[in-house]
Amino acid sequence: SSGINAEYGQDQLVTEVVDCLWYIGEPLLFGLVGRDIQFDFITTDILWKSIIVIFVSLSFRLITAFLAVSGIGLSLKEKIFVSFSWIPKATVQAAIGSYALAVATEKQADETVIGYSRTIVTVAVLIILVSAPLGSLLMYFTAPFLLQRVDQHERMSDDLELDSSVGKEK
Repeated sequence: SSGINAEYGQDQLVTEVVDCLWYIGEPLLFGLVGRDIQFDFITTDILWKSIIVIFVSLSFRLITAFLAVSGIGLSLKEKIFVSFSWIPKATVQAAIGSYALAVATEKQADETVIGYSRTIVTVAVLIILVSAPLGSLLMYFTAPFLLQRVDQHERMSDDLELDSSVGKEK
């Protein structure tokens, strides 16, 4: 029993440290990415191509998320909701996008390469601007229809049944 509590305490500590670091790091990351955006660089052609890439990518993300949670006992509605919850994930794209421009600038690449790097940063920022509110809105408005409330007693009962069935052969 004390081992479980000790592990939980350690997990809680790690969670709190990571939360604290992210609280500081997130504004820095997005601030640095925002610094690289030049809105006069965004042409209509780049904007439309970016939007197409974003929605095709989000479609693949929805399908992948749905397939990733298939076979684990979720209902169709729950799988759809999980898929929606994977939409607003763009932190890595933001970091990588800025890195491409930083490397191109540092290596004094020609204007074509720097232009491509700016396009990458632009698409990364557009992904954030589109996916974060889209995912949040989809989760907010579909949760009442896709998810069911489970009271705490029922959840604990289900968890105990799951724990007791783990490791048993059928």
